[in-house]
Amino acid sequence: MMLKTFMNQHPQDWDLPHLLFAYREVPQESTGFSPFELLYGRRVRDEWEGKATPDGESVVEYVLIFRERLAELLGLARENLDRAQRKEKVWYDRTARGRAYATGDPVMVLISVRMNKLQAVWEGPFKVVKQLNEVNYVVEPSNMMKPYYARGNVVLAACRQWEEQGDDPLVDLFSGTRAGSYLETIPLSDQLTPAQQAEVREVLHPYQQLFSNQPGCTNLTVHRMQTGSHPPIRCSPFRVTGKTAQDLEREVRDMLALGVIQPSASSWASLVVLVPKKDGSVRFCVDYRKLNAITVSDAYPMPRPDELLDKLGGAWYLTTMDLTKGYWQVPLDADARLKSAFITPLGLYEFLTLPFGLKGAPATFQRLVDQLLRGMESFAVAYIDDICVFSQTWEDHVSQVREVLDRLQGAGLTVKAEKSKVGMAEVSYLGHRVGSGRLKPEPAKVEVIRDWPAPHTKKQVQAFIGMAGYYRRFVPHFSAIATPITELCKKGKPDKVVWTEQCQEAF
Repeated sequence: MMLKTFMNQHPQDWDLPHLLFAYREVPQESTGFSPFELLYGRRVRDEWEGKATPDGESVVEYVLIFRERLAELLGLARENLDRAQRKEKVWYDRTARGRAYATGDPVMVLISVRMNKLQAVWEGPFKVVKQLNEVNYVVEPSNMMKPYYARGNVVLAACRQWEEQGDDPLVDLFSGTRAGSYLETIPLSDQLTPAQQAEVREVLHPYQQLFSNQPGCTNLTVHRMQTGSHPPIRCSPFRVTGKTAQDLEREVRDMLALGVIQPSASSWASLVVLVPKKDGSVRFCVDYRKLNAITVSDAYPMPRPDELLDKLGGAWYLTTMDLTKGYWQVPLDADARLKSAFITPLGLYEFLTLPFGLKGAPATFQRLVDQLLRGMESFAVAYIDDICVFSQTWEDHVSQVREVLDRLQGAGLTVKAEKSKVGMAEVSYLGHRVGSGRLKPEPAKVEVIRDWPAPHTKKQVQAFIGMAGYYRRFVPHFSAIATPITELCKKGKPDKVVWTEQCQEAF
């Protein structure tokens, strides 16, 4: 710890003799003596303080005195070490509870996770074979245990047909899946008059099937993957237990119900990763890095966000639409299905629709929406699955929204109603607030930048510059101001950045 602290504070100064002297001369808490004193039987300061061995002392006398001194130091060190161990045991055992098991008792065993030896999970039950001492037992395969309690069958719910007269008190769990129910959740602008709101509902009514939480399936394109003559890549599944196994099984079951995946006999297999979200749920991800490394890139250009925002800034009426699970609405061709296969402890599955994380997926989807909105560039833009219709007058806006809805419905796509907004004077789009002749950064994003902690590493500096640089159009002379910070990312600079007053001022 002493060496690490010194190196962090003095990355360019490797003058270690003085540091090593301090390290060897400081007494250890457990033994009460410094390493130098235990090794040589005297303090390193003795020579400075005039207590060094006299020059006239013979070798035999020096060895005898040295042995006596070492024996004395060894006894004292053992006493100090025993005292320190007793102190640490009291501290360690302050929350411990006594546990005793008999031969044949079923127990749960704490076993290290294969992929990460620092993590462990409870598994079992296992049977106690032999007790070695008060705390150690012989079981298979470990002795890190807790009691196993057998659980009986548990009935979560029982339902029967409602036989009495009157209204059914049961909640309709499937009301959200019925056509037309999503239209009521679409936010309308407060600036619209009652007549305009009624006109919007009349426009949206024929498109009830378009607004759904279930992904559609477009008939305009399919996603293809070119991997040349490379042999199939196959990964072995990793072990999952406990809640992780339950989450994985639930995600697979949900995707099977949606028709997004199907069981596979492919010779390709990528690994699955469950990424935890802030709300405690998990995000199902497939690690396609090995597949992406051999996939030919799609050169289709992505639109520039600044050009899209410039179009929207002067509009007085804006409608945004977010496609439901956008990628899952694009089918894969037969060859791409085989290559999209992923392996789990539950079996091998392949995607029927475009999964997240595939190389070329953004280009495929952007090509789709550009084809969908071709001829509408003067009043509709899209960045992947975020579509925005913009107009100067209400009459134009109503007819233009209807045109876009016609195209979406004809393409077999679906729109998520809760994330759509109709007839707004100002909307959030690509991290900006646009509309009514104004273009400004999203206040929430500005707050994040304002509260950003001072970075300590190159990676943290790059993350801050990337975030702040997205709004550089609102900061005159951004490059000049940020120079002291960007200099920290140059090649050859230490990973542990030196944060100067100039950096803090620019920050």
